Amino acid sequence: MTESSAVAVILIGGYSKGTRFRPLSMDLPKPFFPVGGKPMIHHQLSALASLGTVKEVFLLGFYEEQTLKALVEKAAVQFEMKVTYLKEPAELGTAGGLVHFSDTLFKSNPKSLILLHGDIACSFPLKNLVEYHSNNNPKGITIMGTHVLKSDAHRFGCIVTEKQYASGKVLHYAEKPVSDVSNLINAGVYVIDPQLVKRFPDFKEYHKQISNVAIMDRPSYEISNDENRIRFERDVLSSLALLGAGDLWVYVLESESDFWRQCKSAASAIQCSQDYYSYYKQQKPELLATSAKNKCEIVGEVIIDPSAEVDPTARVGPGVYIAAGAKIGPGARVSHSIVLENVEVKSNAFIKYAIIGWNSSIGSWSRVEGMPNFTHRQPRDNEDKVTIFGSGVRTASEVYVRNSIVLPHKDLHENVKNRILL
Repeated sequence: MTESSAVAVILIGGYSKGTRFRPLSMDLPKPFFPVGGKPMIHHQLSALASLGTVKEVFLLGFYEEQTLKALVEKAAVQFEMKVTYLKEPAELGTAGGLVHFSDTLFKSNPKSLILLHGDIACSFPLKNLVEYHSNNNPKGITIMGTHVLKSDAHRFGCIVTEKQYASGKVLHYAEKPVSDVSNLINAGVYVIDPQLVKRFPDFKEYHKQISNVAIMDRPSYEISNDENRIRFERDVLSSLALLGAGDLWVYVLESESDFWRQCKSAASAIQCSQDYYSYYKQQKPELLATSAKNKCEIVGEVIIDPSAEVDPTARVGPGVYIAAGAKIGPGARVSHSIVLENVEVKSNAFIKYAIIGWNSSIGSWSRVEGMPNFTHRQPRDNEDKVTIFGSGVRTASEVYVRNSIVLPHKDLHENVKNRILL
């Protein structure tokens, strides 16, 4: 690597084996699930590759290595970068893994570390973020921030700056505060001076020392007693802000073309995908399907894999991804949904706000739908009802499935509403 190069780390987790993403994560690790027509991690790797200065990317988590081996190798070839998976020996926290693997991560003496959480959908303006960091805070940590509704802000890390609604020096940081702090939040993308990683254990110790100080926006459960577990947001960012040394800055997403959303649950994959489709409409319209190109009725933003078969009398969209090998039959209607590989949707079936798992089959005149509430910026698991089929689920003809989760390889012969079928 050259002196101006950077190394990147994507935190992909894995201890819970994607519990909030089940039943889909039973067949595919969450970071590789298609969102916006591409694996979730594809968007991050693509943004990193476009920088030109990142030649090595590390995926940090605790999936079994064999589970990710083929997927990681494919990603490395596609983006012409060295992609390496590092499995944590135990749950080390979002910063503990960086400390544990620091010799491996920084053996080429990179100028900066780009750190990304693996469960976000974003326009990823990394070039602007890196330039801002280099010009303003090269020896510190720069957070990518965004604004959310005030009612949602407490679910994230909240940031107070010298000028609240502009990029700048961070005066205060509170992770998931119990009181109102700010609607400027941490978007889970960072540029870090690698030398600071050596100080992460010290930041945790400082955070422990002040744990008994009454700070109204810091919940009592913040403190971790596991000496090997260091949390980036609670231990490192909170301490940097409290120390007041000016090493913590924020770059705020302000462009109209920029977007950001968490993709924690399977339900959120549909809304995150819609964000990508809207982004493609502005920036990469050639990725979207058209009625002329696909010989069927297309409504709004849709992505259809070239190997999928869609009957000319079917209507697809808005907000739909149809994956490789899928077959959409005569008169079928699909909107706001993800239809995965080798799914067959038979004649006159109706699918809306649903994810149909690999190799599933939807019978003629069947109706599969969810009833989400996507009026707020960030989907909530207990409010947003999306119907999800695991792999190999089959419905008979004229079956109605609503607001339900169906685990793999189930045959449905009767109507199902508001249930989890194990």
